[in-house]
Amino acid sequence: MHLFFTFLKKNKLLVLATSSLILLQSVATLFIPYLIAQLIDKGILEKNTNVVSSIGIQMLLTILVGALVGVLGSYYTSEIASRFGKETRKKLFRKIQDLSLNDTNKIGVASLVTRTSSDVVNIQEVTLSLFQMVLPSPFMAVISIVLAYRISPMMTVIPLISILIFIGVITAVMFKSTRLINNIQKKMDKMTMLVRQFFKGVKIIRAFDNAEYEKNKVDGSFNDFAANMIRINKYFAFLTPVAFSLNALTMIPIIWVGSSLVADNTIQVGSITAVIGYSVITMSSFIMTALIMFNIPRAIASLNRIQEVLTLQPEVEDDSQLNEKVDVTVQPALSFENVTFKYQGADKSVLEDMDFSINTGEVLAIVGGTGSGKSTIAKILLRFNDIQKGRILIHGTDISKLSQKDLRSLISYVPQRAFLFSGTIQDNILDGNKEATVNELRHAAQVAQALPFIEEQDQQFNALVAQGGTNFSGGQKQRLAIARALIKKSQIYVFDDSFSALDYKTDAKLRAALKPELKDAVTLIIAQRISTIIDADQIIVLNEGKIVGKGTHSELIEKNPVYQELAKSQNMLSKSEVKENV
Repeated sequence: MHLFFTFLKKNKLLVLATSSLILLQSVATLFIPYLIAQLIDKGILEKNTNVVSSIGIQMLLTILVGALVGVLGSYYTSEIASRFGKETRKKLFRKIQDLSLNDTNKIGVASLVTRTSSDVVNIQEVTLSLFQMVLPSPFMAVISIVLAYRISPMMTVIPLISILIFIGVITAVMFKSTRLINNIQKKMDKMTMLVRQFFKGVKIIRAFDNAEYEKNKVDGSFNDFAANMIRINKYFAFLTPVAFSLNALTMIPIIWVGSSLVADNTIQVGSITAVIGYSVITMSSFIMTALIMFNIPRAIASLNRIQEVLTLQPEVEDDSQLNEKVDVTVQPALSFENVTFKYQGADKSVLEDMDFSINTGEVLAIVGGTGSGKSTIAKILLRFNDIQKGRILIHGTDISKLSQKDLRSLISYVPQRAFLFSGTIQDNILDGNKEATVNELRHAAQVAQALPFIEEQDQQFNALVAQGGTNFSGGQKQRLAIARALIKKSQIYVFDDSFSALDYKTDAKLRAALKPELKDAVTLIIAQRISTIIDADQIIVLNEGKIVGKGTHSELIEKNPVYQELAKSQNMLSKSEVKENV
């Protein structure tokens, strides 16, 4: 709730103006029964046409004023809701950008999408209802009771009892359904996750003929969500008939008591009409309030879910006083000093005592089997996660002394899974450097061996890219991702198994083109394919998170059993080398 109240405080003038307009509309609505009573008592019963005309004009003006302020109130209520949605989504997006990969995985991508979309919409809808329905209800109830009391204290007791009964029914329904309402967004998260997973994995599902199993799983989440909603609706189904019944039952004693008072000349006939009007207006406002009460706990749950993200302490944070600058003349350009890392909650370290260095212009390759920790090196270098022990230095500067923005400005990164954004080929490559020229764009594509297939497209660099790059092959996506990294001028280029989808011929051409291109930078290649890193200046062999070998290809082939096994599995050992190492 803190988020919502902070927003209201920040926009207090707009909130005050909107509330005033809505309450003014309520006053105009309550003025109508009073005018009707005057019309009956002083106009119709006394057959005074002048009074009838005068009161008729007053009623018309009241309706027009009420309609005008009502329209303005609705407009500004929409402005409040829209502004809240815009500001909250901005806050969420900025916060999510600050979270580490581990933080994001804890909450879940599906949940973050739901919180940014449907949770915000829930709060916006309730904000509209709060101002337009809930805010006027207690005001109209109190004023109606006061006005009715001025007419007849005895008749006032009747609508007051109806109001108290209805409030009791609302309270009971809310008490019964709150837990179910709070579960709505959790079940929505699960449903979103399963649907997203179903669409993303549709090829695998079809390939393994698991459509029926996945359908049942998704249908189960749909049924669970629907069952929860049905139980909630069963409780709220009582409200409307109870409200209408109380409304009708209230009129009978009002007319009965009022008739007796008219017979005794205590009140006039018009007064009965006024009290009935006040009762109807009050009960109608409570009916409208009851209809949206269902959404209030849901909105509170949404607010809490959003607040949970906004108050989450990021795993990786910058020091508040960072002023370190990198001197690119200092060598080695990149060094790991006894680095140890393990993921939060894990018992075993992923990397242990990593110690190596490399100078500008050199190529460092890291190889190892699946799960050896190769890709983790890229993650901790980019500070997607912080290390527990040791130091990582870039040109002699500890990366923990650099802001994440400054650190990442020094590094170009090609991830293990090439990801493209919806847009055009040009948009995706220029994500690496928005200021790049057309010549630089073409050059990056050429070095990445992407230019030939780009020029085959009808619109070439303006060819459309589907979300995730699904309209391109794996090799094409990798080459576009490499072009995106190359167009950004950096001190360190990290290729995380980025050549795996390339055929051997394209791989060789790309490596030959990269050599002169990256002669003034550090090249870090993480790979499984030995042919990709055979010409590296230094190769590090990993096994279960530890360095088990360092050297060139020829040195490791001669001495290192783990490297030999990798080479042998890829047919990279010659017959003579096999004999020598038997």
